[in-house]
Amino acid sequence: MKTISTILVPFDFSEVATNALKYAVHFIQNDPNARIILAHVVEGDISLETEDKLEQIVTQYSNSLTNPIVSIIAKGKIIDALLHLQSKTPVDLVIMGTCPDKSDCHLQSKTSDFVLEAQCPVIVIPTDYTKIDVKKIALIIDKEKIHNNEVLNVLLDVSRRFNAIVSVLTIVKEDGGYGYTENDEKNENDIIYHLENFYSHHAFIEDKDIVHGLFNYVEENDIDLVAILPKNHAETPITSQGKLTKALSQQTKIPLLAIDL
Repeated sequence: MKTISTILVPFDFSEVATNALKYAVHFIQNDPNARIILAHVVEGDISLETEDKLEQIVTQYSNSLTNPIVSIIAKGKIIDALLHLQSKTPVDLVIMGTCPDKSDCHLQSKTSDFVLEAQCPVIVIPTDYTKIDVKKIALIIDKEKIHNNEVLNVLLDVSRRFNAIVSVLTIVKEDGGYGYTENDEKNENDIIYHLENFYSHHAFIEDKDIVHGLFNYVEENDIDLVAILPKNHAETPITSQGKLTKALSQQTKIPLLAIDL
């Protein structure tokens, strides 16, 4: 199984980005084979002051790591520049910060747009989220078959790093949607096989508002990380699923792992 070894962290010197960097440092702290690439994107000229500030950050946060953080300054629009970096560099995971929806920083829209475009897993870290240890993970799936089981290997890697248990959650919008289908059975078998002893159980809840149902479950069960499969919901794209991914990445109050490969 390929493990997560290179993490890209977009960095704009804000508290939100610094919070995401701290999470990334903890994520690889006990992994001697992992490294962080710190990416600062500018639309204009690159100044010596910016280079110096970035180097100070690299020095400060590399102290506890086996491999020093590598910094990159890229030019262009932030999403385009990050997508270019992610496509040209062997990035296994992106960890980036976001702000609450309707806040003044506007980062939430950029982050959610990047999550939809990225061709690798992304962990979204909400501003002011300071809990780093991950003990409980909730994987959100619908009743469609999981088409690429490699996404479960990503979740297994995260679970192993933190020795975290994984519960699976399916939210149905109306009564009568609980029937155990052939897809449910296949998903269950695949999850048990790939997640090994980290898999806990599969919960079904009813809520007409999926976002509301998810966040209620997170709060009631002390979940530390939510995992979603943005592009797995069907063989052909479903527009509403893009809207759901965007809503979750903009409104989440705990780290959100969007797994795409």
